[in-house]
Amino acid sequence: MAKTFDGLTQYSETDVALLTAPPFSVSTWFYCTTTVLENAIFWLGDKDVTNSYYALSIGSAPSDSLGALQRDSGGISSADATVDITTDTWQNGIGIFTSDSSRTVYLDGANNATNTDSKTAISEDRTAIGRNADSTPGANFIGNLAEIGVWNRELTAGEIAALAKGFSPLFMPNSLEFYAPLIGNNSPETNIFSSVTGAVTEAAKADHPRIIYPAWAKL
Repeated sequence: MAKTFDGLTQYSETDVALLTAPPFSVSTWFYCTTTVLENAIFWLGDKDVTNSYYALSIGSAPSDSLGALQRDSGGISSADATVDITTDTWQNGIGIFTSDSSRTVYLDGANNATNTDSKTAISEDRTAIGRNADSTPGANFIGNLAEIGVWNRELTAGEIAALAKGFSPLFMPNSLEFYAPLIGNNSPETNIFSSVTGAVTEAAKADHPRIIYPAWAKL
């Protein structure tokens, strides 16, 4: 079972920085029900200000696009997928944050784009799923999320393709810092690869996307 988020009060977060600097990669399966508002999937940043974070988000600009973005006092710089997302459909999204001057997004293993604006380094102290968790939280996700993996490195082309085909992040354990299948049964949410996890606020169960797991995985 996946987690469903209502765009209002449902999210998962912890006041611990999962990572402290690029490079890192984020993969998730998402089922977005609207693109009218910004939908934050994964957020890592400074909880005490509004303008210092990394995020994988839908609709920051343009409204129907998946973006890998970084924000500092100069604004948001976002790599936006070259095709729009499809609402009411499970899709795979990947953000690769190579450095503070390079970020790349993939939608369903392709449709990729890179942004190379130079941004100020971030002092991270919060990790969140399902909303922008800065000093004035918002952009709460509307729809379902599942299979969030975070690696302390850049994913390879082969790994990106495999994730888009439905292979679990467990097939790519090298530098896998965080893996939350979001199976809908636990709070704090299960993180198989480290102690960093987040309490779940109100999010309910939803149907899970079709995922291929290693034979040894007991989820």
